[in-house]
Amino acid sequence: MSINFGTVMALQDIVVRVRSNQSDIYEQWARIGATLAHHRGDPSGHAKEHLDGTVDMVLRDIESEQLDAIKQHGKMIDGGAFQLQVSLSKMWVFAIYETVRLNCAFKPCDGYPDKSAYCGQHACLRCNLRSARDRLSTFRIPLAKLEPEKPSKSVPTDVNYQPDLVMDDDNGSIGWRARSDRTGNVEVESRLALSDFILGRLS
Repeated sequence: MSINFGTVMALQDIVVRVRSNQSDIYEQWARIGATLAHHRGDPSGHAKEHLDGTVDMVLRDIESEQLDAIKQHGKMIDGGAFQLQVSLSKMWVFAIYETVRLNCAFKPCDGYPDKSAYCGQHACLRCNLRSARDRLSTFRIPLAKLEPEKPSKSVPTDVNYQPDLVMDDDNGSIGWRARSDRTGNVEVESRLALSDFILGRLS
């Protein structure tokens, strides 16, 4: 292949490698996509959650190598690769949040007449989607809107609020420290922990 396609082919190699090395994660995302498409009554499965799952796997590879760098050199590898890690982590949160939010709002819990209430059953997909949505929302809102998560649209809030970027030396992931006015807490979470939470709730 021509050297003019160096970036594309490098990315192709990365995707092939992560899908091979993390086939269990890829299969989880594919199953989640199929489950959510069925939930929506969407035979085409057009949300293609497995593609966002591929971004998750690329980030997991980056995070694993950053963890190795911490162990060997006492710090993460900085520079352009780290900047890309931060940007991809944010974009992954945005994409997964929208998928979760859409599916959560699509139809009521089984046996409920409307979407204004949740049944609270452990096995209920919609209730698990709500839990995933709320966890992501704590970080998605300040990252996307530059304001803390708040209990309702009518509540005034800070403007130009930005969550603190944090590095998790235990797994090589970046994460965020964000204030949530909805919960009244300051929450800290790594991107990898958010991914594991989503997979655990929706698999």
